[in-house]
Amino acid sequence: MYELDAAQSLALARSPELDRFQRSHDNTSPYAVATVVRTSGATAAKAGARAIVTEAGDLIGFIGGGCVRRAVITTGLTALKEQTPRLIRAKPRDAMSEAEVTEGLDLHPSGCPSRGEIDVFIEPVLPKPPLIVIGEGRISHWMRIFGDAVGLHPFCAETAGDAEQGWHLPGIGRGFAVVATQGRGDKAGLTAALQSDVDTVFFISSVKKAAHWRRKLEAENLSADRLAKLKAPAGLDIGARSPGEIALAITAEIVQRRHRTPA
Repeated sequence: MYELDAAQSLALARSPELDRFQRSHDNTSPYAVATVVRTSGATAAKAGARAIVTEAGDLIGFIGGGCVRRAVITTGLTALKEQTPRLIRAKPRDAMSEAEVTEGLDLHPSGCPSRGEIDVFIEPVLPKPPLIVIGEGRISHWMRIFGDAVGLHPFCAETAGDAEQGWHLPGIGRGFAVVATQGRGDKAGLTAALQSDVDTVFFISSVKKAAHWRRKLEAENLSADRLAKLKAPAGLDIGARSPGEIALAITAEIVQRRHRTPA
């Protein structure tokens, strides 16, 4: 799985259909790339052929006839849902062996008269996880720069109200929020971030201040599940002092958390 970059993911594709998809793609909608990696016997498509499976279940490009199309579309939609790459093999049912039923390989029976077999690697291409930064100042400035550098989609807002649009960005469930209000709208910023669907909310504060707001929000019936998303003080302990260092520490923790997530 990789973050969304239509130009990069289709760099090796030269069919008119895929060229049109690349030019018109909104750079936010997820899709899956299907690549033929091996063939045996007579097959319509050969190794290197590529196609796109859209969220709507459309197949764009050519990777074979009806014997493999349905398997690719079905698996592509599963890969998008589970955010996990898949490898499939389509071949005649009577040619399948128990040895092929291995972890990481999905077998699909094919009824093609040619009796060829084909392996297709299917990888989901997902929107960059959003990084919603609430608050103005140098920390927000550096969070935008570092967030973009590590493959996030930064969305900076001065107030919680300004952040409303950010909560609807694609992939928000894999995203992060940084509350950098620093005493000017802490409650509104924390409440909006914790009630959103982001994975983690980083609050730039002292230990004492963070405890104070945890108690306040708990007293106002914010659920334990929502409060569990709060990470404060924010960032890895690297002795950060300046705005740039604080933003770097938070970005480093975001990278750490992303790579610890199975998806």
